[in-house]
Amino acid sequence: MQDRWFVRGQEDAFDTAMFVVYISYFIVPQLAGILIWRSNRSRFQLYVAATLVTFGSGLLISFILPTAPPWLAGQEGHLPQVFRVIIEVTSDVEAGARDLGYALAGANPVGAMPSLHMGVTVVVALAMWAQHRALGVVGALYALTMALALVYLGEHYFVDLIAGAAIAVAAWVGVSRVPRTMKAAKEYR
Repeated sequence: MQDRWFVRGQEDAFDTAMFVVYISYFIVPQLAGILIWRSNRSRFQLYVAATLVTFGSGLLISFILPTAPPWLAGQEGHLPQVFRVIIEVTSDVEAGARDLGYALAGANPVGAMPSLHMGVTVVVALAMWAQHRALGVVGALYALTMALALVYLGEHYFVDLIAGAAIAVAAWVGVSRVPRTMKAAKEYR
């Protein structure tokens, strides 16, 4: 994608838009949680549990299978050159502000697999779908846009996205079954 759309030194509105989608990950899940909490407390519990399971599972997999992101593999010569578009887009930003962002959020050079950005975004989309089908469409479009941004920016491989989405779906389904299983167990007694 970068070969077709990215020109180093000539960052454009598309590059900035992809960056904004990428950083929305640090805000949208919390906003979604607040909205769910206000409208449906039991669904909020499901949302939080699925998010935590997604994070926990994703972190465990990243420890077991450390994978360098495409931009780093490109820098080390394991791939054709892949730019870290985030750095290119923010190159005009005050260096101290960018460094502060990295100090707060960090950069993980071996955390590409699975994509927690994708996983958590899919949990948001599933929660939106559970709220209302129209919101679900918005959530699905958000997840697809996040997928595009993650690959385009050089942060993740496509397989990382699939793994992150699969973990999120498994977490959502698994956590949503817990109350029914507990209710069935109580009725069995």
